[in-house]
Amino acid sequence: MKRRSALQLGGSMLLTALAGCSLSDSLAPAEVTVSEITIRNRLERAVEVSVLLTASDEIVLWRTVTVPTAPNQFVTFDDLPAEPRKYTLYAQVPTSDTDDPIQADLVEDAGDQSCLEVRLEITSNPQNDRSEPTLVYGSIGQCNR
Repeated sequence: MKRRSALQLGGSMLLTALAGCSLSDSLAPAEVTVSEITIRNRLERAVEVSVLLTASDEIVLWRTVTVPTAPNQFVTFDDLPAEPRKYTLYAQVPTSDTDDPIQADLVEDAGDQSCLEVRLEITSNPQNDRSEPTLVYGSIGQCNR
């Protein structure tokens, strides 16, 4: 991970931790379990992605991986803690200056689910003529375990 990207990701995490948030207690569980995080690459070239998963102020997962192209276009993190906690996910393509980092409160996004599988996808940025890779978060599924 480039130093600048690491600092941006860490800074985003710190600002979020300091800002706090409020949840509707009646709609979401207080804590969730994250059984896996999968990144799918839809581009025709390998792309580097940085992922940070925190629980309160503790870093649970912080890795930068290269997601290959088809036929093995997936990277999956499944060595995550089994206990439910208040997880926040941060992810970005560190080589892209145009892509905003993802920041997701997984407890808030879980709805009424208590165990999640998170999916991220690497696609091209349609607003950029150079086809910079962009990371999309938008899929949470119930655990299969």
